Amino acid sequence: IYTVNSDGFERKRLSEEDYCDSGPIWSPDGNHILFTSTRNSSNSGQDNRYNLFLMDRNGGNVVQLTDVETFGYWHVTHYTWSPDGIYVAMILGSSRNKTDMIFLLDTSSGQLKPLFEPKEDECCFSYPTWSPNGEQLAFLYRIRPDDRLHIDLVRPDGEQRSHLYTFPELSGQGIHTNEGFIDSAP
Repeated sequence: IYTVNSDGFERKRLSEEDYCDSGPIWSPDGNHILFTSTRNSSNSGQDNRYNLFLMDRNGGNVVQLTDVETFGYWHVTHYTWSPDGIYVAMILGSSRNKTDMIFLLDTSSGQLKPLFEPKEDECCFSYPTWSPNGEQLAFLYRIRPDDRLHIDLVRPDGEQRSHLYTFPELSGQGIHTNEGFIDSAP
C-alpha cells in the first residue's frame, strides 16, 4: 500500500511487501487507513485468509481488527466506514457451507457482531453502503432459487430491515417493487 501526492510525486510505501495487503480506504477524518491482508493468517501458503487491519495514515501502528477464523469464515470483503468513523460495515465471506454475511465492527470497542441473522433462502450479501447521515445501511443480496438481486435497508442496530428494490429477472420482463410488479412489456 502506497500514498502518492495528488501531483503524482512523493510516493511513500506504507505496508510491508511480505504480505498481500489490498483494498485501502481512508477513515472519514483522514487519519487512518483500513485494508485487508494475509498477515497473521494461520493458514499461510494456500488459502490465505484475509482479515481487516487498521493503520495510521503514515503506515504505523498496524492493528488487526478481525479474526475471520473465529467466526468460521475465510475473508473480509466490501468494507466501509460509517460517516462518523465509529463503525465499519463489512462482509465476512466463506467458500464453505456458510453464506456471506454483513458484520458491524465498533472501532472503539473492537466488538464485531453480525448485523442480523439472514433468512434461510438469502445468500451472497455484498456492498454494504452507509446513508450520508449514518442511520441506515443499504446492501445487496440474492434469494434462492431465482438468484435475483435485491436491495434492502437496515439500521446499524440490525432493526427495521426493509425491502427497497428487486432487480428484474434476466429476461427483462419487469421489475418487482414495494408498490407491486411493473411490467416492462409494451
